[in-house]
Amino acid sequence: AIVCRSDRWPLLVDPQLQGTAWIKKMESGTERHLQILRLGSSNLLNGLETAIENGWSVLIENIGERIDAVLGPLIARATVKRGGSLYLPLGENEVSFHKDFRL
Repeated sequence: AIVCRSDRWPLLVDPQLQGTAWIKKMESGTERHLQILRLGSSNLLNGLETAIENGWSVLIENIGERIDAVLGPLIARATVKRGGSLYLPLGENEVSFHKDFRL
């Protein structure tokens, strides 16, 4: 499927939550950990950092018309290669970017 093989992160407009249910079902059948986060929640950045470092999948819910600027580098996959490792700027930190991370 395009969603599973794309080089870009998909944005899912899902008013009936059918796509969300599909993603949860697809990720539950894998060895991955699915982290479900809400935009605007106090644990958003910490949850993203943990998922990015560990190669988990992330589903961010309740994204409105405007996307928070702190998510810009993540959405653009603006990774920096340093010493053979990839890093991603996220907020005030740089996070080690695991190759299996999915958004």
